[in-house]
Amino acid sequence: MSIGILHAMYRSVRVVISALLLMLLTAATNAVNPADIDGDGLANTEEDRNSDGIVNTGETDPYDADTDAGGEADGTERQAGRNPLDRTDDYTYDLDNDGLTNGQEALIGTNPAKPDTDGDGVNDKDDAFPLDAKYRTDQDKDGIADEYEALQGLSPEKRSDADEDADEDGLNNLEEFIEGTDMKNRDTDADGKPDGEEVADGEDPQENPCLALAGPGDVLHDLDDHWSRPFVTVLQQISSGESGPRIIDGYPKKSGGREFLPDREITRYELLKIALLSNCISPVMPGSGSIVTFEDVRLTSRARESEEQMKRRSVIYTAANRGIVRGYPDGHFRPDHPVNRAEALSILMSASGLESFDEEAPPMSFIDTDENAWYAESLRRAASYGFIEGYPTGSGAVFRPGSPITRAEASKLTLFIMISNPRINGYVVPVEGLDL
Repeated sequence: MSIGILHAMYRSVRVVISALLLMLLTAATNAVNPADIDGDGLANTEEDRNSDGIVNTGETDPYDADTDAGGEADGTERQAGRNPLDRTDDYTYDLDNDGLTNGQEALIGTNPAKPDTDGDGVNDKDDAFPLDAKYRTDQDKDGIADEYEALQGLSPEKRSDADEDADEDGLNNLEEFIEGTDMKNRDTDADGKPDGEEVADGEDPQENPCLALAGPGDVLHDLDDHWSRPFVTVLQQISSGESGPRIIDGYPKKSGGREFLPDREITRYELLKIALLSNCISPVMPGSGSIVTFEDVRLTSRARESEEQMKRRSVIYTAANRGIVRGYPDGHFRPDHPVNRAEALSILMSASGLESFDEEAPPMSFIDTDENAWYAESLRRAASYGFIEGYPTGSGAVFRPGSPITRAEASKLTLFIMISNPRINGYVVPVEGLDL
């Protein structure tokens, strides 16, 4: 007797038995739906599509609520877009054998096909923070990673420190860890609003939404055929604040109109001004509490001081007090001195607060740089974003750290950093068509 005949006989007997059971259950409880014998959410006609009483290829079993034996009803899988004939996609199945079911992994966001989602060497089930390779353990179960607590001077064995609010911003340490805000700075994004208020109002405490599209500015006549025109033009359209100054606006020409002077070396003051405005850092006038002073830049105002002199002082001291730039050993700042490429990169990266894009990515190597150089960390972070290309030579690429940087080069680098910085709303910058 063939297997097909035996299977048909088996199915017939099963149908009879099921029908008898159905009659008994219906009479007793009136709870079984005859149109859906197994109660899996799929009608019998959906499961046995040709009504031959056989579970054919591609059909689910109308007498088995879980055809693939993965733990979920056929109808539930079908409604969720999963395959009721494949047990490995059932929410109750553990595809990667990491101790978490597919459903549990979906809830916490881990990869159900990868036992160590963040690749830190710890199994997802045993990893207190399976989505972040930087964090693995939480000894006191306070929700804050031990590794983070060590960096912040907290105790990984003291659970109560999760409830502390040292910066009095309305967020306790656990909330600061979750939000990614600075637990020692009540206004992480420097937008003038405490982190706790931003969270309460549904705003992002890590993003300063200061950038605004101001529209086309005055024509800069010396950019017509210059390679930097697309980058400078974009920067010129963006203002720091709705009514604030444009990131770049050129200089007045003696003959009328404005010019940008793209090939001129940029000065320390010019670069600082661009760095602050493009990173939503508002220059403020220095007070007696300034942590630095420069012999060639007055700390206090004087009678009949021009607006430009006041602006220069506020920009320079704001940057210096934030640690973005330093003076020289002789106590001078030299605001009108040109900036070299290493100094410019360090200033712009420091103002942005950007960390490396990919910690594991190999840094771009230049044959004229030293990994122990004072600017090496800034170069490494910038290279991880692709901000720095260098100059090709027969022996390899060079960075030319000591060479002056032009206003055009500084503008291009500023634009790259600005649109890549999650601390500010760089998405308002119109970059369509730019070769980025």
